Parts: sequence; structure tokens; C-alpha cells
Amino acid sequence: MHALIINGSPKRAGSTGRICRQFARGLTDSGGTASIVCLGDVQIAYCNGCDRCLDTGECVIDDGMRDLARRMLACDILVLASPSY
Repeated sequence: MHALIINGSPKRAGSTGRICRQFARGLTDSGGTASIVCLGDVQIAYCNGCDRCLDTGECVIDDGMRDLARRMLACDILVLASPSY
């Protein structure tokens, strides 16, 4: 079982990152695998409103979202961690 953990905090080493690492450690200790993605490290462009994705099912913008979407579809568990300020 593989988990993709998305850290929505801009602080990689903050409290949200610490929770992500603890979750990943718990999963790997029980025999699973986990990877953590810090959204602050992923270049994601704004939608340009071309609606091309409605025809092709894919965005025309070649950015980090392509890889992130592929990883999200391939994982068994998706964890979204977000800070509250």
C-alpha cells in the first residue's frame, strides 16, 4: 500500500511537515510505503481558461501538476495536510 502525502504548508520543516513525516513513518513501520510532496516545491501555473482539457482530458500547460496528478492517481492513499493559521 502506497500513500502520497501532500504538504500544503510553505514551511517544509513546520508543524504540518512534522505531521506528514510522522504519518509516513507510521505507514512504513506497518509495511507500506509513503512519499511526501511539499507544494511549495512544485511549480504549478494558473489555468489560462482555454478549455482544452474538456476535449482532451489533459491540460496544455506543462508544469509540475502533470507529475503530481499522475502520482495522485497511482497512490492507494492520498493524504492532504494543510496548516491552519
